[in-house]
Amino acid sequence: MDPLDYLSIRFHFGGEFHHDGTEWQYLGGTHGMSMVHLSKLSLEELKNNLADHVRCSDKALNNSTLHWKFPGLIRDGAMSSALVMLHDQKSVLEMAKHATDAGVMDIYSNIPDDFSQDDYAEEHQHHLEEEQELHGEDQQQHVQEQQNNPNADEHILEPEAWQYSNLYYQPSSSSAKLPMKRGSSHMQDKGKSHLDEDEEVHTESDGSSDSDYAIPPAESNSSASDDEVLELRKYAKELKDKVRKNMLREEEGKPCNVPEEYIVPETFNLDDSDGEDTPYFESDDDLSYDEGSDGEISEVRRRKTTHRVYDDSTDKPEFALGMAFRDSREFKQALVKYGLANFHHLRFPKDEKKRVSAECSWPGCPWSIYGSISSRSDWLLVVRYKNEHTCIPRRDNKLVTSTVIAKKYFRQIRHNPTWHVEHMQEAVLEDLLADVSLSQCKRAKKLVMEKLTDLTNGEYSRVYDYHLELVRSNPGSTVAVTLDPEIFDKPVFQRMYICLDACKKGFLAGCRRVVGLDGCFLKGSVSGQILCAIGRDSNNQMYPIAWATVEVESYDSWYWFLSFLQKDLQISNNGDGWVFISDQQKGLIRAVNEIVPEAEHRMCARHIYANWRKVHRDKKLQKMFWACAKSSDVTQFNYNRAKLAQKSVEGAKDILKTAPEHWSRAYFKLGSWCDSVENNLCESFNNAIMKARFFPVITTNEIIRKKVMVRIQENRDKSNSWPGTICPNVFKKLKLNIKRSGLCQVLWNGKEGFEVQEGVHRRYTVNLEAWKCSCRYWELAGLPCPHAISAIYTCGKKLDDYIAPCYSISEYNKIYDHVLQPVEGKENWPVADMPKPHPPPHRVMPGRKKTKRRREEGEKPQGNKLSKKGIRISCSVCGSFDHNKRKCLGNPNRDKKQKDNYKRAAQRARKKKQKESEINTQVPQPPKRTNNAVSSSSRAPPNPAKRAKKQAPPARSSSQQAPPARSSSQQASQHTVDRRSRMRSQNRVGSSSQPAPGNSSSIHMQVPTTDRLQWLLTGER
Repeated sequence: MDPLDYLSIRFHFGGEFHHDGTEWQYLGGTHGMSMVHLSKLSLEELKNNLADHVRCSDKALNNSTLHWKFPGLIRDGAMSSALVMLHDQKSVLEMAKHATDAGVMDIYSNIPDDFSQDDYAEEHQHHLEEEQELHGEDQQQHVQEQQNNPNADEHILEPEAWQYSNLYYQPSSSSAKLPMKRGSSHMQDKGKSHLDEDEEVHTESDGSSDSDYAIPPAESNSSASDDEVLELRKYAKELKDKVRKNMLREEEGKPCNVPEEYIVPETFNLDDSDGEDTPYFESDDDLSYDEGSDGEISEVRRRKTTHRVYDDSTDKPEFALGMAFRDSREFKQALVKYGLANFHHLRFPKDEKKRVSAECSWPGCPWSIYGSISSRSDWLLVVRYKNEHTCIPRRDNKLVTSTVIAKKYFRQIRHNPTWHVEHMQEAVLEDLLADVSLSQCKRAKKLVMEKLTDLTNGEYSRVYDYHLELVRSNPGSTVAVTLDPEIFDKPVFQRMYICLDACKKGFLAGCRRVVGLDGCFLKGSVSGQILCAIGRDSNNQMYPIAWATVEVESYDSWYWFLSFLQKDLQISNNGDGWVFISDQQKGLIRAVNEIVPEAEHRMCARHIYANWRKVHRDKKLQKMFWACAKSSDVTQFNYNRAKLAQKSVEGAKDILKTAPEHWSRAYFKLGSWCDSVENNLCESFNNAIMKARFFPVITTNEIIRKKVMVRIQENRDKSNSWPGTICPNVFKKLKLNIKRSGLCQVLWNGKEGFEVQEGVHRRYTVNLEAWKCSCRYWELAGLPCPHAISAIYTCGKKLDDYIAPCYSISEYNKIYDHVLQPVEGKENWPVADMPKPHPPPHRVMPGRKKTKRRREEGEKPQGNKLSKKGIRISCSVCGSFDHNKRKCLGNPNRDKKQKDNYKRAAQRARKKKQKESEINTQVPQPPKRTNNAVSSSSRAPPNPAKRAKKQAPPARSSSQQAPPARSSSQQASQHTVDRRSRMRSQNRVGSSSQPAPGNSSSIHMQVPTTDRLQWLLTGER
């Protein structure tokens, strides 16, 4: 959808025209916004859109009259001759012509009173009868309940007036003729409502009621029963649940955008004490509520607790025996807050749902606390507490995590997203007395930025509301929003263009026709780019004209941006006489050539030099390149290029790969009064809005708008203290030329001609009447060159008379005479009748997101340490380049870290196996031996494993014969016995804390071989 195809109309209705004898005024009423397509614009279409805001009969709508207002002609409510009546299609088209400059067109409606009441009631009588059948008794009794009981639940949303069958519209004495919707109240519940069937609803309206509605007395209904009362209570309860869910944003998982001023900080104390009291409430102040199974408070009882309740608003918690906490989470959070405030590291041996214990991690410190939930109370109570510390403040406090850092410095990071992690590390050490790593600070900063992004994701649904507010507060501004045309299932935000009226008028009032174009990336989790158009004021400083948020910097986005910019700056004749300065972005070059083909398109010489320097790295060639770029005439350009060819022939050829018409003063067109060969003003703007580039679309544009608003105000006041008639930055530049003019020799012909010689071989001609010098600098920059200054001083004339008027303080004041108007908060923005866009899709790339730009080759590195990029890493042991010391064969500690990991893994596996064997395997113990004689039948059989262990077989010589072969069953039985004996010996060795000296088997078990490690880790032999 193209926003240029729609006309924004603000309908004023419900009021009336009044003539006080001198002027016409429109009194009372309200207004509403509508978007009408230009192809469907007609008088009938306008009345149909008006019917969306006001309820009246068709007869009244057809007899209504519409008047549109000429932009900018009404002052203090006086209409004068600013209103034009809409009576046919021709008048509607005439209105559309003037609407292109105003942005929003105001239309005032006048609906006759004869038709707005009786006919409407007659036409909708059938509808009211159906409503009475559906909602008559229930809704009427529900209204009685709300009207009669002052303690009724105010969270319930009141249905609109026209939905009640027993409500009728009555005209009032006020100027507003239309019923207004009654909004819901967001206050605390004041108690449970009681329904009295015998009471009647009073129809008399007092000063606080709505005089437009009258509620007739309810007739007694003999069929009313307890079922109806229960049904009405159920209806009120459903409405309350719906309101509560909407307030908590529980539906559809939508994030809740809570304004900052509504958020109560952690340190906020509701008590008026000085902070020296005990940080818990008295037991009389605590209430206990009995809730039903559905979570609804069915009955409120003031039940006193016998325990002191913890106050979570204190900065330094203090504990006591019997102190009550709501749950274990609150208790642990209090302990963490205590450890952070007192610089103690606490350890939590038990951290469960019903019990939590904590102790100081310092060896020998007796401080400990234990709390649990028992049968005596539903609260978690402090059961055991020993408040004695023998430790010192800890700088290695493990309680200071990245989450704690993010929570403590949330505001600082939000207001300054570019806060360096080194400075954050110093702040943590100063405030929390904790040594944290840079990675912890980076993770904390990442958590804050992700939280901010989640809170502002809902901004995309309000871009159209923001569009209407900008147009309303700053009439004449150009604001455009487009959706992604490639996504059809839902509206997705794509681009937003903003050119405020004050910026537009200020540029046209006194700035030169020179515009810088550039783009920069968004640095937060939101993908996209910001395009900007920057002008130059009389002091050679940047003047923001327009900016836009787009999905990517391409030909399509630049063409879209320049199309709006061409209309706002009133560029005609295909851009003849205009100058655009940009980088060498291909899409931008193509878009400029198509929209303003006759304009002069300069390219930043710094980018051209960066590409040229990739091949020609000699530092001496740098000055020669810039001498060519700043040569004001072709002769001087050829001379400097010849000097460059003496040093590098290839370098002199390569500078012509980009046509010098785009980057050298010698080939620039005259008359622009701008000699700049760089686009530094756009780079300065991108740096100034660095903070805004971390946030979504509305926050980004609001930060930029505020910066522009403050900049205009500050520059507006600066000129009051400037001496002379020329702006100070221009005068500094002029003083350099005055200094050079002292080396020039002048010959005067007696009239306007001068011959000026600078040095030995340079001679120029000057014409003061034509403001010309053969060096071209005077005509190019608008400032007298050294040759012209020497001629001016020779004939005794004033130098200020030969400076271009664009550099004067008077022109500077004209530029900043136009100021931005303030904008309302989000809660007061008009609601647009447009689909709510969704955020653009974001593809997360692998790895850490880069927030710094890619530095060009040869550019000065940032910081005081050179990067190791490109360095070959060598082994510190042998000096080879194919490995490091961890893999070096000559390193005695080679693979030590890997071996240590294997050992720890083996120990964990052994302990796990030992624990499983203790649980699952129970070895039967032999019966105890007594002194009595035991029969051979009851005696336990001998243990062959022990016998084999005690009686080792003697070594068999080669002459001795081998024992007879055993059967397979005997071999299996012997194998089982041997395996059990090995397991018992392994268990004994594993359970012993220190092996016996000389025990080779125990040493073998504590330092397992590689095969055994593999078996322990994988389970395979």
